[in-house]
Amino acid sequence: MMTTPVKNEQKTLNAAISGKAAHDSRFLEDIFEQCRHDDKKMTVLLRAFCETYLIDAERRPLKLRPLQERIIVSSLTYPKSGKQRKMAILAPRGSGKSYALSIAATVYMFFKRFRDSSISGLT
Repeated sequence: MMTTPVKNEQKTLNAAISGKAAHDSRFLEDIFEQCRHDDKKMTVLLRAFCETYLIDAERRPLKLRPLQERIIVSSLTYPKSGKQRKMAILAPRGSGKSYALSIAATVYMFFKRFRDSSISGLT
């Protein structure tokens, strides 16, 4: 019987959390915050994220419909007024509203990970 060696990634994970890695979570969060002020930059970031991280078993990137892309970009970018954004999504049944919002939550959680003050005491 052949066994595959398992690589311990704990040191890499700790370096990324602490900010000692090459592309740590603070660096990624800064990129995300810069893109949140511009719709075009957020669209590019979203497409790159889907092509890199959201792939299926056959290594194909996730393709979003234009309406889904618009929902995600408008939910992740800051409004021009600077106030809190209130959104109502009116689209036909089966258009992918819930799916788009779940992808928006995934993107947000990816870039804002390890920054919640309630879990900062755990690390």
